[in-house]
Amino acid sequence: MINLKGPYSSWSYGLKRVLGSPVVDVLLLILVFFIGLAERLEPLAYLQSNGIPIGFPWAIATLDPFFHYLVTLRIVEYGPLSFFNSLYPTLHYPYWNDTTTWFPGRDVTSNYMVGIAYFSAFTYWVARFFDLYPSVGQIIVYMPAILGALTVVLLYPLGKVLFNRKVGLLAAVLGLLAPAFINRSMAGHIKGEPIDLFLWVVALTLFVKSYKEGKPIYGLIAGLIIGFSGSVWGGYLYIMNGIALFAVAMVLLERIDDVKGQVLVATIVPSAVLPAMLLPEGASWLRSFSAIVMPVLAVLLVSIYTLWGRSQKERLHILSVGTLAVIVVSFVIMFVGAEVPALSHIFPSGRLATVINPFAASGIETTVGEQELSSWTAFYQDYLFMLPLIPFAIYLLLKSRTDLNLLLALLVLMGIYAEASMVRLDQLLAIPAVIASGYALERLLANSMHSSAINNRGFGATVVLGLVIAGAAFYSVKPAYYDASLPPMIDTGLGTASLDTSWLQALEWLKTNTPQNAVVASWWDYGYWLNVVAGKTTLNDGATISTARIRQVADAFLGNQTEAYDILYKLGAQYVVATEAFGFWTYNGQIYPGTLLPIGIGDIGKSTAMMTIAGWNNSKMSLYLNSTYVQIASNFGYDFEIPMGNPYVTNYGNQAVANLSDGALVFFMKNDVVYQTKIINATAISQIASKANESSTTASEWIANNQKYNGIYWTKPTEVPYYNTFLYQMLMDPFIYPNQFVPYYMNYGYIASLMESYASSSSQLAQYAVLYSNLQNYAPLTKFQLVYAALQPKEGGFVLVVVYKLNPA
Repeated sequence: MINLKGPYSSWSYGLKRVLGSPVVDVLLLILVFFIGLAERLEPLAYLQSNGIPIGFPWAIATLDPFFHYLVTLRIVEYGPLSFFNSLYPTLHYPYWNDTTTWFPGRDVTSNYMVGIAYFSAFTYWVARFFDLYPSVGQIIVYMPAILGALTVVLLYPLGKVLFNRKVGLLAAVLGLLAPAFINRSMAGHIKGEPIDLFLWVVALTLFVKSYKEGKPIYGLIAGLIIGFSGSVWGGYLYIMNGIALFAVAMVLLERIDDVKGQVLVATIVPSAVLPAMLLPEGASWLRSFSAIVMPVLAVLLVSIYTLWGRSQKERLHILSVGTLAVIVVSFVIMFVGAEVPALSHIFPSGRLATVINPFAASGIETTVGEQELSSWTAFYQDYLFMLPLIPFAIYLLLKSRTDLNLLLALLVLMGIYAEASMVRLDQLLAIPAVIASGYALERLLANSMHSSAINNRGFGATVVLGLVIAGAAFYSVKPAYYDASLPPMIDTGLGTASLDTSWLQALEWLKTNTPQNAVVASWWDYGYWLNVVAGKTTLNDGATISTARIRQVADAFLGNQTEAYDILYKLGAQYVVATEAFGFWTYNGQIYPGTLLPIGIGDIGKSTAMMTIAGWNNSKMSLYLNSTYVQIASNFGYDFEIPMGNPYVTNYGNQAVANLSDGALVFFMKNDVVYQTKIINATAISQIASKANESSTTASEWIANNQKYNGIYWTKPTEVPYYNTFLYQMLMDPFIYPNQFVPYYMNYGYIASLMESYASSSSQLAQYAVLYSNLQNYAPLTKFQLVYAALQPKEGGFVLVVVYKLNPA
């Protein structure tokens, strides 16, 4: 028998030492960092390959960063105190009253969380200290990606200090794979999440180290970091209240001693007090229930426990039970407090109330996609194969009953509840979920390996294999990352990674062809673009500081042109902008470019949110959505409308109605009245259009008398209102009256030739080569003048951006 022990024992021992050495850990973490950075920079490489500049503003992946850029720029130019200092009243951007947003002005220091801008400015100054000279725009674009990659690396020390190096390495690898870590730290996505996740990993590592080693100084630093994170993003309440709740749990379980009490107090106090020094609310923030009740309860309970000592167990037991009752009752009251007017000034409202009680969401909170309730699909998309590891980890953590394991379990459970309440809060669960998954995976691997040599060699192979899988997984799903991170300013929304520069063209036109102080109205989503990129004064933006103002704009878009003019004129607007993406009708695999369907990513899609904010009831919304179609004009004035769920335009009627099913609602209009009917049997749908072109008498009798015609039955028509909204006309007038377009500004020849080529095949439709030129009972906008339209034809459609000027009163 060959003796393997002798010749191979030294090799096995050497391999064990190599795989367990700090050098290997460092090399693996360097690899983790660069893989994480590469996947977050992918969108920039994609933009560059398509000839799009990768700097500001083209590479910005969401809306809020535009304003963060502007504030950061001013802090860099005028010094760190300029935001809080009123000594600069002559600045173009006066920080005490910015007259270029929320016209006639906004007191920025009273409603802007300044942490993002200061962190960005600090990063800029650090880069300058090391002889690097990035622009502020480059900081805004690249910083999220760098912070995201660093956060993944920092999962290693957190996992190591909580458990061991193996958990740390696994957590770092899992962090590469978790979309929850990636989707808000892509290049150009500078918001609160990438900064706070980075800060929280550092703070949690310091807190765990402080709690384990009994060194309050680390806890104090952790508390200061958490406190500063409160000026970055309101999500800091999760981590602050999580540690405070952990402190209460430790008292209830009688696991507190003097040193641990000092660590907890040193962490909790600055994390609760510092935001009051940095947030716009100032000291009044300390009166907020969600910001102060749990920290105060925790500090009081820990202090009393450590002062009384363990000898007063009975009194402590009463105190603990009473505190627990207060916490439970407080959360119950907080669950409904936002709905009680008498408590609304104390208890959470708005987004925070939606997190605590997701079913109480109302008003503008219900119109923002990222504030909707989450789903199992969202959980899976965020954590992939880690999803089954998370409940297993919770079981292991609770079973162990060690202090810090209970902390991790608590943070996981709180994160699950938060993400279930609001899609955007997936970031709160990211850190504890990945650490817990790494712990569960390490336990599974440990139980499957027997000898120490195999254990170490197998573990090293597992980590390397994980890195390979991470790279492969990213490249298999990177189209999804393109969709998530493609800058909306140049995204067509046509279901492809096709780029569109219509918005950039429109913003440049506004910047150079309108007065410097021109006031431009739009839906709030585009306010930052118009203000920062085009340099125009706006009525509203993503800060959403005034629901009343947003409702006024919604009323304007949903009203007729007279109502819209009156509202916008009173608000001081001189121009108004609208946009929508249009795709070509596709049926049975064939594309019909003569039929344009709004995709719904622009203002037509947002009109449902406008209706909600404007207070429309469901029945009125239903009538709007089913009656504001552009009509298919016939020779005799019967304008059939096809129920597609959104307005659309077509001059190729037979194709447009080809897939209507039995029971479908059909709308037709005559003399400004919309009639609604239902097709009971639509076996001969194509004859609807041809029937309308018979003599007017025949067609009129056929419709009015509810008669059968070649297998088509009609119910009696029901008269419904016709909502011809200002928003609708803004987007449809260019097609109905294309002579309003100036060829230099928009490819009118493309539209005209498009319509002609698809109408020429039928002499019956030839007179409608230019859409709706003979449309009855439809008049163009007269109180507004179309001054610019940007359109860039693509294979699947195009994005249209229109600019109208208010005519003199």
